[in-house]
Amino acid sequence: MLGRRIQTGVKKMGVVIPERDEQGHPQYKNVIALDGFHYEPRSLDFKVGQYNSLYNRKHDNGGIYDGTDYGDAEMMFFDSSDNELSFRQTGHESETETQFQARLDSGCVKTRIDYTPNFKYCIKSGIISLRESPSTDCYLWCVLAPHIPEASGGNVPFLAGGYNLSFFPAKSFIQMDGNTTFVLENDTTYYSHKIGLIVKHSIGDYFGVQMIYEHYKE
Repeated sequence: MLGRRIQTGVKKMGVVIPERDEQGHPQYKNVIALDGFHYEPRSLDFKVGQYNSLYNRKHDNGGIYDGTDYGDAEMMFFDSSDNELSFRQTGHESETETQFQARLDSGCVKTRIDYTPNFKYCIKSGIISLRESPSTDCYLWCVLAPHIPEASGGNVPFLAGGYNLSFFPAKSFIQMDGNTTFVLENDTTYYSHKIGLIVKHSIGDYFGVQMIYEHYKE
């Protein structure tokens, strides 16, 4: 837990002898994550309602868009009846990307980004920044296990009530910080450690969002 001060060193006769630096000063550390974890936030950059706009890449290769995709986040779109809109879904098997984007332009009112790490992690906070301010009411939620029904233990709110992003100006950011961490196992059976970011927006009101998950990785 953040703020808990731990003496590191050797315990002799019930007394902890702390480690010391090269000048002989006792060394202490604040503990916020499990031993062996390191701080590695993840940034997910996307534009609501825009196909192929999710940026979740490594720094390899030369071009901005040539980096290897981490492959642990996906973007989904939904209409006003909460039906998913996907590329070349049933009834649109031969559509082009341009035609799919046209369907989104005329019907997408909810964008969801699912992030499924392939490692155990300790989540501390989330930072949301906006490239543009929405022109109308636009609400954002963050939930754990968005694919699992609430009655089965899923859809656990991390950010509840709906944040109205139209209150925030362009280039602003919002931070939700728990001040300590919550440990999530790498669940390869039910993927209960998946985090979903949900944005409800007006048709055609496309704006850029960057979500930074501040976590410690095993």
